[in-house]
Amino acid sequence: MKKKLCGKWIWLPSVAEDSYAEFVLPIKKRGEGRQTLAVSCEGHFAAYIDGSLVLFSESAAYPDAPRYDECAVSRYLADGREHTLRILAWHPGVNSQNYIAAAPGVWFELRESGKPFLASRAGLPCRRVAGYKEGYKKTVTVQLGISFLYDGTEKALPWESAVLSERVQPRKRAVSPLKLLPLRVAESVSVTDTGSLLFDLGEERVGFLSLSLISSAKQLLTVAYGEHLVEGHVPRLIGGRDFS
Repeated sequence: MKKKLCGKWIWLPSVAEDSYAEFVLPIKKRGEGRQTLAVSCEGHFAAYIDGSLVLFSESAAYPDAPRYDECAVSRYLADGREHTLRILAWHPGVNSQNYIAAAPGVWFELRESGKPFLASRAGLPCRRVAGYKEGYKKTVTVQLGISFLYDGTEKALPWESAVLSERVQPRKRAVSPLKLLPLRVAESVSVTDTGSLLFDLGEERVGFLSLSLISSAKQLLTVAYGEHLVEGHVPRLIGGRDFS
């Protein structure tokens, strides 16, 4: 009797707090059924098919009751070619008011008509994500958790083989996954008296920041955010908190 295919929790061979990992899997030609991607992650994730973002983490879950998000991906696989699934995952590993640290792991299944045809398993290619500083653990606030430091000039790291992670199987989240809306462009951009750039959206908003930069030399960019200005600047450091 053929064993039923199902996803397994996997991670890098070694574990570190505030670390990033990526997992890559080829997707071969499929039939005509409806194809979906289901993903769960201990921390945060972003899933891509051939470079297109198809699913990303929505909200935290309790360590002993993980949830997975699911989305339709048939339109990405309709041409019959071989494609590539890539999942980036972040394991914060530091408790905050919106995250409880637990054993890191990623779980996923590619399904056709509800039945998995590809799934996470031990031995899949994985590696640490070049550029993100591992173990940085810079606190924004105890409520929001930690921030990050990224170096876009670092070269890719060598591949490893994923190992199993000890976590219970996830259940489907009861709400639909988030979707990216069109970008909200800053209403005004100005230069402060210290030479920094000030971007004003004209209103309070939540979401993801998107920047595209070109530089002929390596530079350090610090991004601070806030709801108000103090003497023409975003107040980055407030009572030991660092909003950057």
